[in-house]
This record gives sequence, C-alpha cells and structure tokens, in this order.
Amino acid sequence: MSKPLALSLLASTVLLLGAAAATAQPCGPSTTALCLSASRFEVSVAWTDFQGNQGVGQAVSLTADTGYFWFFTNTNVELVIKVLDARAVNGHFWVFYGALSNVEYEITVRDSQTGDVQIYDNPAGQFASTGDTLAFPPSATVTRASTERSHLAVPVGPPVDERLAAPSPPVPETATCTPGATALCLSGGRFRVEAAWKDFQGNTGAGQAVGLTGDTGYFWFFSNTNVEAVVKVLDARPVNNYFWVFYGALSNVQYTLTVTDTITGIVKTYDNPLNLFASVGDT
Repeated sequence: MSKPLALSLLASTVLLLGAAAATAQPCGPSTTALCLSASRFEVSVAWTDFQGNQGVGQAVSLTADTGYFWFFTNTNVELVIKVLDARAVNGHFWVFYGALSNVEYEITVRDSQTGDVQIYDNPAGQFASTGDTLAFPPSATVTRASTERSHLAVPVGPPVDERLAAPSPPVPETATCTPGATALCLSGGRFRVEAAWKDFQGNTGAGQAVGLTGDTGYFWFFSNTNVEAVVKVLDARPVNNYFWVFYGALSNVQYTLTVTDTITGIVKTYDNPLNLFASVGDT
C-alpha cells in the first residue's frame, strides 16, 4: 500500500472515530429518559395520540435493565422496555419491549458509549411487542431497527383509546381477589391475574407477581430483576360495557395468563407459544 493511501485511510478512520465519540455521551436518567443495562443505554419515547396531540413518555425505572413509560397519567402504564447484555450469547445487546398502548409512538435507544442508535416505530392502532436480539453489536453504525424482527402484534377488537376507560373503582365488597406472590389483583381488586410458564427446556413454573398501579402489574419468571410480562385491566363499561385486558411481553417463552373476574367467576386465558413476543389489547 502506498504511503499517501495509507495516510488517507488513517485520516478517514480518525474522522469516523471522532464522529462516533462526538455523539457518545453519558446516560443521565431523568423524568423522560431511562438508563438501562448498567446505565449504558438511554431510552426515550415520543408519542402521538389519535387526536394528533404529541408528547414524550414519562420514565419510571423498575430494575437495572427494565423500566416503563406512562403517556397520559402516571397510573396508566403504556410501554415497558428492557435492555439485556447478551454479548456472551451472540455478541449483541438485546432490546425487548412490550406495549400496553396502541397510540403511535417512537422509541429511541442510544448506546451512550458508542453513540449508536436504534429506533422502533409503532403505528397508531397497533399493540406491538418486540424482541430484538441483534439490536446493538459491540461495534455498530447508527441504524434504524426493523420492527419485523422477532415481532408479533395482535390487535383484538377495533383500535381503542384507553383514556376512555374509567379510573379504578373502589374494591367491590363481593370481590374475593387477594394479592399474593403469584397473583395480581387489578381494576379495583376485582380481577385476579396469574401466569404459568414453560421454558425452552420444558421446565415449568408460576410467574411471580409485582403490582405497579391499581390497574397494572407485571410478572417475572426466572429472576426478580428480569420483567417478563406486563398486564393491565381497565374498566371500560362506560365505553362498550366491557372490562379491557391489555398485556405486553418481554419474553418469548411459552406462558399462559389467566384473568379471573372474582365477582362473576368468568375466566379468560391468553396463551403465548414459544418463540413469540405478543402484545394484546382485548376490548
């Protein structure tokens, strides 16, 4: 290689490294940003509702790897996201998110060490969960992620605005739900929600329940730092005379969610097969 060419390549490399360094900034958690996976990745969300109003998601940290965003009220969880260091598995960091909202939103995940960015778009009317196991290689270029990757969106019923649902009513006197290690009591304590899982090796177990708000909670399966499925039950009787069940997955193991109305005894089950990340809005 000639000396001028070598110097030219070296100069180009320095410029590229300098550009990457210029966009690499430490992650600082705030009311609108999560810092996940040892605070390496900064996550923010911008939303647009069905009326065209816009805003940014308000961030709430859950674990070192996981957090959630609310859009309209702090009692209504809209989106849960986690970033895992899986370099020992396939050399990448993984991004999983599960939606409890079908408004339009855009998730931005930035690697604070390299400046690399992944953007995930959710169109209006869709409940989407994604498991992106190729999100951030150790050395990558800025790119726009495809939500087709390890993705399943399952709308049930017509597009809905969950803000139409009523706030959680007081616990009915006849409700018999008692929260426990494996049971959530949602929507004013009327609905008991449980999860049963089966992993890729055939091991089985019950999801461990953690309440977040009166309407929402989540389950972990294998470690209390690893959120797997998030569920909320809303009282939408003023809208269509039904209670609504929304859930979003951050796991692709097989699991079943069982939702029991402790007043009527009616039971609904939702099954997620192996290898799928599912979000559902059942109105």
